[in-house]
Amino acid sequence: MIAAAIASHERLLATVDRLGDAEVSAPTRLPRWSRGHVLTKIALSADSHRWLFDGALAGEVRDQYPIAGMRERDIESGAARSVEEMRDDLRESFRLLVSAWNALSDDMWNRNGRVIPGERPMHEIVFRFFREVEVHHLDLDVGYEIDNWPDLYVDGEMLRRLVRWLLDRGPAPELAPW
Repeated sequence: MIAAAIASHERLLATVDRLGDAEVSAPTRLPRWSRGHVLTKIALSADSHRWLFDGALAGEVRDQYPIAGMRERDIESGAARSVEEMRDDLRESFRLLVSAWNALSDDMWNRNGRVIPGERPMHEIVFRFFREVEVHHLDLDVGYEIDNWPDLYVDGEMLRRLVRWLLDRGPAPELAPW
């Protein structure tokens, strides 16, 4: 999963390398958000995930966003930066997150962090960030589309969610023929 997430980071950075300052202020598929908002959100999310992994390393269960409103405030304040600043921020945030992933020993991957839906083990949080990058890459509206999503993401995300959605609708034996 880490290798897939790193490849996702690299695809996003290759996209950002093609953007100029005017393009980074353009609208996205997300209402009221520019590309600068989306790129800032991804970098901040990498930082917040690193915070969770640093917590696991320290034996702490940390909240992804420990201060109410910090995420929204930081996205707004970072959205108007130059594309160069955003690119550098993304590269550094990704680098530090990967370092945090690499710092965990095998026995620490089941330690928890607190994300918006609740406590999740670190091995799930890697996938959550992989999802974050893939979905927001699409949101940028720069030609990266659903059919660009890697099979590992589609299999892990879409099929897993579809199965959960189906199982919420009835017992598996009754749903299997459907």
